[in-house]
Amino acid sequence: MKKLDVLAFLDAVVVFLVLVKIINFLHIEWYLPIFPRPYLGIIFISLTGNPQTDQILSWILAFSVLPITSFLTIKKPNLTREILEKVCISLLLILITTEILALLRWVTHPFWPSEENWTWHFVKIENQLFYAWTPICPILFMVAVYIWLLKPLTKVLERTGKKIFKTFSKMERWVNSVRTDEIKIPFTRHPKVLLFASMLLTVVLALYPYHPNLNPLGRFVGVDVRYYFEWLGGMVGKPFPEALSYAFWEASNGSRPLYLLLLYTVKTTTSLSVSDVAKFELVVLAPLLVLAVYLFVKEGTGNDNYAALAALFTAFSYNITVGVFAAFYANICALILGFLFLTLLLKYMKNFSWKTLTILTILLATIIFIHPWTWSEFVTIIITYLLIILVWEKNLGEFKKKIVPLGFILVVNLLVDIVKSWVLKSLGGIQGGYEVASTSLGLNELTKLWLNLQVNFVNFSSGFYMNPIILMLTIFGVLILTYRKKDEYTRILLAWVIVTSIPLPFSNYVAHCRLVFNLPFHILSVNTLVYLCALTQKEENPRIWFMVKLLTFLIILLNLTYAFRSVINTI
Repeated sequence: MKKLDVLAFLDAVVVFLVLVKIINFLHIEWYLPIFPRPYLGIIFISLTGNPQTDQILSWILAFSVLPITSFLTIKKPNLTREILEKVCISLLLILITTEILALLRWVTHPFWPSEENWTWHFVKIENQLFYAWTPICPILFMVAVYIWLLKPLTKVLERTGKKIFKTFSKMERWVNSVRTDEIKIPFTRHPKVLLFASMLLTVVLALYPYHPNLNPLGRFVGVDVRYYFEWLGGMVGKPFPEALSYAFWEASNGSRPLYLLLLYTVKTTTSLSVSDVAKFELVVLAPLLVLAVYLFVKEGTGNDNYAALAALFTAFSYNITVGVFAAFYANICALILGFLFLTLLLKYMKNFSWKTLTILTILLATIIFIHPWTWSEFVTIIITYLLIILVWEKNLGEFKKKIVPLGFILVVNLLVDIVKSWVLKSLGGIQGGYEVASTSLGLNELTKLWLNLQVNFVNFSSGFYMNPIILMLTIFGVLILTYRKKDEYTRILLAWVIVTSIPLPFSNYVAHCRLVFNLPFHILSVNTLVYLCALTQKEENPRIWFMVKLLTFLIILLNLTYAFRSVINTI
């Protein structure tokens, strides 16, 4: 059988070469995530560094390996499936090897910052293989955001007697047969270790662009860092009442006073300079975001391993890569509190108590003083969550049960927002939402939807949202949510997707940027991998399970390479 393994490996090499040939034939334009985005020409991948050598190698393998494989499958048809499985495994191993070599080069770059030598060969191959798929990223995003509409559409088809809905009915039965608390997930045997490693990874990514070999002058990394430097500089050196006044009424129209006061406290209680505090905010925020996501997913699924994988995906999510590039620090802080709020909300739904309700109300209200626009989104998610129960599920009894406590939270928060806007004269969530609606939303944007998507994905966010792997996984993750029997966790995530989808067509590229940034792709994409594991475990085929392990490892490596490549290109 060793000969069969060698044949399968050579077949995988042929498949890999065919894939490269197809990509080269398509003449895809190549950009890197960097600001401003440099045009690097047309993608042309050369495995050996010499196109003529690549051509000769392709012909030799094609005319020697494929006839042997064809003859063998015709003579012994029972070997066909085994050969296909072995070819898939070999192809995954080839891609994994390429990713490991590229990732090692990015990780060691600060300590070995050489340019254009043989060590970058696999980096260039990996870059082009990854970015060959980026032109379809806006399309993948649209499918991911709107695929939830399939469920109401199939309901309509069911009423009209169409047979197509039966396929979705079978999928719905399978999705609901899966117990998420019992699924074996690769690489998550020690979830607490994986959680700690994920938190540590975010610290490395946040510090990476400030390595002295890469950034000897210690220049600011992140578009908005200079604003935090200016705001914090305007508070330091003043008596606390004056600093408080500046945070509430001057800096950023008083939109994020509590967050600026936290920075002010760090500055006044440590020996760090204003510049250091502004630059290294993400070193604290990023691991806290990973922890908050872990707690939310663990509470929602009851599965430590599921939560640990979600934590890992958070470590190389848009929140981190775009967070480094754009320095959306207050936004990230608001997301941390938002995930903690949702975690407590899940606990509260299992065990109603006034103490938890009070904490929930305070926690959500705190976000108004951190980032009021994110607060508006969480308020909308809660309202949509209630509408899912009432309209989608038509569960009036449960709606009546939930409307009282959630209504209390919403009413108190609206009152706090009114106090902030009208009494304190600072920017609140409703006012901030109105300003966004008047400047970034409109019916005229509907005709520019594709242009806005292109500008956001390609230019405004400098290509950092170009991650086709995460977007593909998210499509299936949302589809699973849509057809799964609704529990509190799936309702919240589905509400988040719906809240993103409704304003999207009427938003300009600036609003698109924040809508994409806040959507939990890292959780939705993990959803797909978990259900893939559930599907293959039913097969009880060790080769299939091994393939799933390899695929999961490849996806992790792809995203790790994406993360390191992204943060280094912010310098």
